[in-house]
Amino acid sequence: MTNARAMTDAFGQAPMFFRSVSLERDIRDPGASRSYVLTGWLERQIERIAEGLEADSTRRAWRMIGDFGVGKSALALALVQALDPRVMSDAMPVRKLLISRSERVGRMLPIVLTGSANGLAVELSKTIRHALETIDVGAKTRKAVLAADNPFRALVTFKDAVAKTDTFDGVLLVVDEMGRFIEAAEETAADIYELQSLAEAAARSGAAPLCVMLILHKGFQSYAEDWKAARRLEWDKVAERFEELVFDHPLSHTAALVAEALDVDVHAVPRKVMKAYDAVGEKIRELGWLGPRNTVQAPECWPIHPGAVPVMSRFFASFGQNERSLFGFLASEEPLSLRDHAARTPIGGDLYGLPEFFDYVATSFGYRLTSRAGAAEWSRIRGVLDRADEGDETEVAALKSIGMLDLLDTPELKASAESVSSLLAPRFSAMEVERAIERLVKRGLLFRRPGRDELRLWTSNRVDLTAVWQSAAREVPSERVVKALGRHLSSLPIRSNILARRHSILTGTSRRFSVTLTHSDGLRGCSAHDGADGGIVAVLCDTSQDMRMAKAWAEEITSADPTAIAIAVPRASELEAPLIELLRHRWIASNATSLKEDAHAASEIERTIGQLEQELVTALEDTLGLRGGRPDNNVAVYQGAKEVSVKGAMHVLVSDVCTRTYSDAPLIDNELVNRHVLTSAGAGARQRLIEQMFSHSQDENLGFDRKKYPPERALYLSILRKGRIHRELSDGWGIEIPEEGDDPLEVRPAMHAIEAKLRNSGERVTLLDIYDALEGRPFGVRRGLAPLLFAIVLVGRSHHVAMFERGTYCTRIDGAAFMRILKGPEHFSFQWVALEGVRADVFRKLSRVLDSPGDAGEGLRALVDPLIRFGVGLPHYTQNASALSDRARAVRKTLANARSPVDLIFTDLPNACDCPAIALDDADGHASAAQEFVERLSDSIDELRACYPALLERMRSQVIRGTDADDRKTLSERAGRLAFRVQEQRLRTFLMRVSDSELGEDSWAEALGGAVVGKPPSRWLDRDVAAWDAALEELIGLFLRVETVTFGTGETGRRAVRLAVTHADGGEQASIVELKPLTTDQEEAMGAIRRLAAEADLEMSQIAARLCLSEDAAPGSSNENRRGTA
Repeated sequence: MTNARAMTDAFGQAPMFFRSVSLERDIRDPGASRSYVLTGWLERQIERIAEGLEADSTRRAWRMIGDFGVGKSALALALVQALDPRVMSDAMPVRKLLISRSERVGRMLPIVLTGSANGLAVELSKTIRHALETIDVGAKTRKAVLAADNPFRALVTFKDAVAKTDTFDGVLLVVDEMGRFIEAAEETAADIYELQSLAEAAARSGAAPLCVMLILHKGFQSYAEDWKAARRLEWDKVAERFEELVFDHPLSHTAALVAEALDVDVHAVPRKVMKAYDAVGEKIRELGWLGPRNTVQAPECWPIHPGAVPVMSRFFASFGQNERSLFGFLASEEPLSLRDHAARTPIGGDLYGLPEFFDYVATSFGYRLTSRAGAAEWSRIRGVLDRADEGDETEVAALKSIGMLDLLDTPELKASAESVSSLLAPRFSAMEVERAIERLVKRGLLFRRPGRDELRLWTSNRVDLTAVWQSAAREVPSERVVKALGRHLSSLPIRSNILARRHSILTGTSRRFSVTLTHSDGLRGCSAHDGADGGIVAVLCDTSQDMRMAKAWAEEITSADPTAIAIAVPRASELEAPLIELLRHRWIASNATSLKEDAHAASEIERTIGQLEQELVTALEDTLGLRGGRPDNNVAVYQGAKEVSVKGAMHVLVSDVCTRTYSDAPLIDNELVNRHVLTSAGAGARQRLIEQMFSHSQDENLGFDRKKYPPERALYLSILRKGRIHRELSDGWGIEIPEEGDDPLEVRPAMHAIEAKLRNSGERVTLLDIYDALEGRPFGVRRGLAPLLFAIVLVGRSHHVAMFERGTYCTRIDGAAFMRILKGPEHFSFQWVALEGVRADVFRKLSRVLDSPGDAGEGLRALVDPLIRFGVGLPHYTQNASALSDRARAVRKTLANARSPVDLIFTDLPNACDCPAIALDDADGHASAAQEFVERLSDSIDELRACYPALLERMRSQVIRGTDADDRKTLSERAGRLAFRVQEQRLRTFLMRVSDSELGEDSWAEALGGAVVGKPPSRWLDRDVAAWDAALEELIGLFLRVETVTFGTGETGRRAVRLAVTHADGGEQASIVELKPLTTDQEEAMGAIRRLAAEADLEMSQIAARLCLSEDAAPGSSNENRRGTA
């Protein structure tokens, strides 16, 4: 072979790299993963996943994150096929790796779905239905899965059935393109909670594993940049349930894959060419760009320059898309691409390096960059290149190489004189490159970053960074920084908290420890945590004396607080240089006035500040074990008043502390309520569930429609039903605290704590005190869950707990009352009502008198609430009437002013009945006094009950007697004959009420009272009774007079006359005389009167008047109207 042959003649074919993987398409193709290339990095990732497949593992949920084209789907496909017994083969590299492990991994049925706008629930349901067609799980399970209205729960049911078959041990759910589902879930919270629950179900799946793998192009938060903070936080919590597998594989791994993809026949390349290539590769390896410097030689990627491989990889990871991946580039024959260059270049020609890749990017990618995040940087880079149009070949090559590194701006790939020389070798010598760099610096096209051996393109002519840096060095001397190293480091923006990962997954409660940095001079008044479940305080020390002081303080604070972790950190001398550089850059940003005139220079300083801060924060977090690794060996970690050895990451210790500290925490795996601050959806679901608890506890499904699945029903099923709280009792369905040994969610300790706090107090306990007890150790209940637990206790112990709102006793505890509790818990207090000794005897006796349940187990409220409602429900007349005994009035007042059930029954009412109070420890000798109290109270209650009915009876009697009627029926007939003839309105209304025979006796009296006084008798006061008496007398008189006149008309069917005698003083006597047929004797008497009158020369009128006057003067006579017969 001669050098005249083109580079492409040495290329082989590796089709697997140029065909994108489709999980759903390739899953049943056994050949799809047989040629899968395993690198050391990939083997380590597969081992992490394999550990999750072991029988006792809880790490069974992963989120695989990586950019387009980095091999996420290829790895997932290789894993799926290596675990699926229907397609697995020992020829598969991943299968070989799994077989070689000492621990067995299960056979998994893969369920694969790809993200879409339909939403995760819809696609999962479809995929499960399809899976049912491929495996026999039995008719019963099949029916249950198909009937389930929640595909996430259906998946768990399906998994359990699959694990019982002879073919599979569990289910592996792989969700490709998960980002599409996240975007589709922007408007709904349903998938968020279900996905989280699914991860928790996977962690607890035990011997029948359920594994979940999500494949994303970027982190959860990147999909939610435009969402509200609350929604981003929700997805953060979901992400924490999934162990992260970042496809940010080492550059050596990328180089190996590129070498496999190019499949170069090294024998077709002259030995001299490959030797020169290896020499360049050695320089790049020494830079650390292809992995650690002590690793073996990276695989040959000829004819790509070894230094271009990591740059290309980072470029496509940052700016590529699905069809624009690194391996898509390797296959492309676009102008200025690798293959285009290789086709035009002989085998011994220039390598494809960064200058060539820059030209490709400018031609094929430039338009994409101008519309993306790197637009400003790319425009600046092109601007510098445009200014360098007169530069020589070496200068232009250097600028293009540095420009590509500027565009990526990654700490691992820095532009320095050494790295640029290596990138341009062997085309240009190191001397040529160094001289070109000096020329470019002098022309203002390049600058060296202050304090660092790093080059960047420079567009500013206004800012002299060298002079500015010298000023910063004077103002921020290194000696001053080094002297107070710990104090300066403690101000860095380290992560604010750390999740107790294992504890959170196993218990369902996300617990976090706050993280605080301080220094030896800041220990006074420093607390371990504020508002978190616990806290980590790292004391950054400068001297050995500081370390001794920090250790003593750590022992003291962890002794006082079992949730505190204190770390004494010795001096970190390796951080002195970056800290000095950071503080000087901060000084420049704040004091260099020239930066205000140049936005690019200012942004360059800010970028450097950000990088330095991140570098220092990363170093500190690694030292403290906050980034997944163990804390450094030289730090001293204290917990529980002693120094402890931390064998894993700090989150492992945090989980252990949480498990010990919150040993009685409920196991509630529903973050809709198991959190401190609820979303509006969570708060609404909790309120509706509580309303159902109060109103439908006797219903088997708590009143929920089985065909619907609102959030409140999800809460019901996952807490009340799953926790054996709402269950079938001896007398039907009800809500009750779970029994010992039948408490799957371990809520019994927290609920008993509520009951014990009320029982043991004997007095009122504020609701906030109850919540504080639940939130504290050993329960650690979240504020969103505490009201639900308390509501369960109230429903289950309703007759034993008295509620007070703003100090006033409330007789009704229901959903509406609990809504007020949720809105203003500070206004409520509660009291346990105990019945023991003589008090229990009083309760039983009163129950018999008041016809209430007589079982003391029903609680005092079963007696008190009806009694208070009786007092409150008394008619207004009874509540104000003076026509009661002193004792009845005292009882009435006591009921109206009731403030506590216990005080009411055993103190206030006895006092009202002139009896002694009934103490809790009264002996049996007080039984007679108790009996006397019961009898007196019974008499008073009877008197109060009879007060208003007595008024109505008096009113009825007054009307009938006043009208001289035989009974109501007779009076009704008389009034009815007059009602429509009378014009005077008051009399007409009165007569109409009197004549209404349809009304009952009480209603008739109430209608008369309302007509006469103008308001119903139930609302009367004593003065209204007097008004009734006066008005009734007047109306009856008027009625009788009108009735007489009417009788005289003959229209009534009776003959009657009214006789009236008026005196000189205005007095009048009147009588209505009914003219009945006379008997024979009466006729003879009348004839005798007439004869005698004629003989005495007396007129009949004289006789009538004198007889009337004579009758009036007779003993017992009065001026009242009389009725008579003649």
